[in-house]
Amino acid sequence: MTVKKNEIALHTHIESRKHKVTEQQKTIENTLSISSAHEFSDSMHSRETDAENGYDWYFIRQMPKLNGEPGYDAHWAHTRQNVNGESWYVGEGNVALYYVSSYTLESLITETNSNKDFISKIDTIKIDPVAINNEETHISSFGYNIGGAFGIEGGSEDGSSGVKASGSLSWGINFNESVSVSIRDCDCTAYTGGNDNESRVKWVYTFKKPKGKYQKIEGIANLSHSTFTPVNIWIWRVPTKHRNLFKTFRSSIQVNVSSIITRYSGSQNAKIIDSEPQSVSDTFDLPFPPLLCCEEQFLTFDKEGGTKQLLIMTEYRTLDFSIIDENGNPCNWAEVNHIRAHTETSKLEITVEKLSDTSKAFENRNCRIIITGNNDSKTMPYQNTPQDLESIQVVVSQLGKPAK
Repeated sequence: MTVKKNEIALHTHIESRKHKVTEQQKTIENTLSISSAHEFSDSMHSRETDAENGYDWYFIRQMPKLNGEPGYDAHWAHTRQNVNGESWYVGEGNVALYYVSSYTLESLITETNSNKDFISKIDTIKIDPVAINNEETHISSFGYNIGGAFGIEGGSEDGSSGVKASGSLSWGINFNESVSVSIRDCDCTAYTGGNDNESRVKWVYTFKKPKGKYQKIEGIANLSHSTFTPVNIWIWRVPTKHRNLFKTFRSSIQVNVSSIITRYSGSQNAKIIDSEPQSVSDTFDLPFPPLLCCEEQFLTFDKEGGTKQLLIMTEYRTLDFSIIDENGNPCNWAEVNHIRAHTETSKLEITVEKLSDTSKAFENRNCRIIITGNNDSKTMPYQNTPQDLESIQVVVSQLGKPAK
């Protein structure tokens, strides 16, 4: 992902699940990279229905590792060959058993009785690839730019989520992915929506069918019996007011396995025998982006003190403030005032007293302003408990001596 000047990089959640599927123990490792950002309602250029609390955006890249090698067996057969527990007459000739004929990869935001009436409110903004035909290498160049004020989730170095006390403010999102995938002898078709679930995204990767020629088998795609690593990218947009209904999504992968055998020593056409399709499914949490963000989280004053303004964006109609010093006690030398609440120009006005000439050696001092959303007005029905409310912190430092 590339980031423009004055933009903040999106924090990424990596989710991965590994499975063995089919009787031949084909292996699947389904890995997804999930980033999220919140588009604040008061920065939108045009008002839309259901947008009074803004939108949550999810930028997802799926990078599965699909191994079709286990169980694959190509050899010269004599008389009869067992396939899927059934005996077939070959005579003398080649057979290729248990190669992958296609993979189907599907993801959708899960639907329950409580949210089925709202599932149409999810927008699938963009997907890639859309289609692949007769290519050896496919390059996905996927870009999407959005203007406005966005809440960006932070994260620690170990990759864990850091929504609490980490909301940052970004003006505009530039989601840009470029990746090259080996795709020889494989076509791809993409689908969106369907079955009353607008969030559905699906890709079907189909390998070239092999052919029989006399006693030989030709055209087995290498990727059908080795490791195949496609990359699927898509964007979901969800009205934040329905966030409590859309907490998870399901990602499934279906493996279709086939075998081809020559018949009667090549005197008849080769036969393709399909095995029963097998699939695996995983459920992943959607990482909610923060609804309370500020432009900076560190402010420095000199010994003269004064007032500084800090840009802040939030979906909360009101905010609660507390100021504590380094010992956790109430701080009496700094104060905060919220001006232009819940607008695009919402600001905090932070005032720090002048250091007294009698203060001991003009020592530096620090405090923390803790800002917490207040949902007493119940404007956000998805935040029902105090634990749901978000907080951020701004560290205020006053330097008694000029920094060297």
